[in-house]
Amino acid sequence: MDVGFLRRPRPSQVLGYNLKVLQGVILSKETEREEKTRTTKHIDQSKQLGAKFTRNVWVRSYAEAKARVT
Repeated sequence: MDVGFLRRPRPSQVLGYNLKVLQGVILSKETEREEKTRTTKHIDQSKQLGAKFTRNVWVRSYAEAKARVT
C-alpha cells in the first residue's frame, strides 16, 4: 500500500508556500494602495490645473479690461 500522498510536506515546502501566499497578499495590497494614491494624485493635479487655468484666464481678462480702461 502506497501512502506517499499522505506524507506531510516538509516544513521548508510549507514555509515557501506560505511566503508565496503572503507575498501575493502584500503585493495586491501595495498595488491597491498605489492605485488609490494615483487616483488622488490625479484628482489633485486636475484641481490644480483647473485653479491655474481659471486664474490665468482671470488675470488675462483683468489685464485686458485694465488696458481697455486706460
